[in-house]
Amino acid sequence: MKNLFFFAFISIMFCSTIGAQEFHVFLQDIQEIRTSVFADDARRKVVNQLKILTSVNGITLDKNHLIKLQSLKVLDDKGEVLQLIDTSIREQYSSRKSKEIVLETPSRKAKKITITGTLNYFTPTQENKAYIRIDNFIERIGENLLSDHPKKAQLSILKHEKLSKLEVEIDKSITKDMEERYEELSEQEVLDIELSRKILKDIVRRGTDNRAHFINFKIYPSPKDFHSIKVYNEKDQLISYGFASVEQLYQINLSEEPTSGSYIEVILENNTAIKQLDFSLENIYLP
Repeated sequence: MKNLFFFAFISIMFCSTIGAQEFHVFLQDIQEIRTSVFADDARRKVVNQLKILTSVNGITLDKNHLIKLQSLKVLDDKGEVLQLIDTSIREQYSSRKSKEIVLETPSRKAKKITITGTLNYFTPTQENKAYIRIDNFIERIGENLLSDHPKKAQLSILKHEKLSKLEVEIDKSITKDMEERYEELSEQEVLDIELSRKILKDIVRRGTDNRAHFINFKIYPSPKDFHSIKVYNEKDQLISYGFASVEQLYQINLSEEPTSGSYIEVILENNTAIKQLDFSLENIYLP
C-alpha cells in the first residue's frame, strides 16, 4: 500500500484572523487502506478506503477551546463526490489538533481530490453564557437551574416521584414513535428502541436506590444539546464519572454524595460562543 507524507501541491484557504492567530488546516498523511466490514448478508468483506490525516494550526485548542466538524465535502478531479465513512471530529467537540477522515475510494481514473469544509470553533466562557456554574444545587431540586440561559435551556433535578412519572411519559413517547414508524423501521432501529427502553428502566432503578449516588436531571431541549455536565465537590475535585440518558432524562453517576459546597459545571452551545472556520485543501494527489 502506498503511503504518502507530503505538503506539496496543497493550496490552503485561510479564514479570518482569530485574535492574533491565523487558522489553517494542512495535510499530514493520505493512504489507501483495506479493511473488513459487514456486508448486507452479515458476512464480512474486505473493502478499500481512503484515510486522510489532517492537522489544525493557528488556533488555541484546550478544554476551553474546542473544534467540531460542521460540514465536509470531498470532490475528485472527475467531479465525483466521495462519501464520508468516518471522521474523528464528527458530531462531538475535541481539543485534538490531528484529525482523521475516512472516505470511500475514488475511481481509478481520478488522480487528485479537493477537500472543503467548515469547523465550529467553540470557546465557552461565563461571559458568552456557554459556561455556567451552578452552586448550592442540592437546595434547588425541581428548579430550572438554567433560567437565565439565552437559549431557554432547562436543567432541573428530579425527585424520586418525578423520576417515576417521567419514566411513564418517556415510555409512552417511545411506544407512540415506534407505532407510527413501525413499517419503515429497520431491524437495527427496532433494536435501538428496545435498548432505549432497557436504559430507561436501568436509570429509574438506579435513580431510586438511596444506597447509591446519582443525580437525575430533566433536560431541555435534549442531552445532545449539552456539551458536558460535571459535578465537583467543595475541594474542586470532579465527583461525576459517567452518565446515561434517554430523551429528556439524564442521569449522572457520582463517586461521593454531594454537599452544600458542591457545584455543577454546564457547558452548553450557543451562537455567541461559536465561530465557523472555513478551510480548503486543493490538488491533493492520490496514493
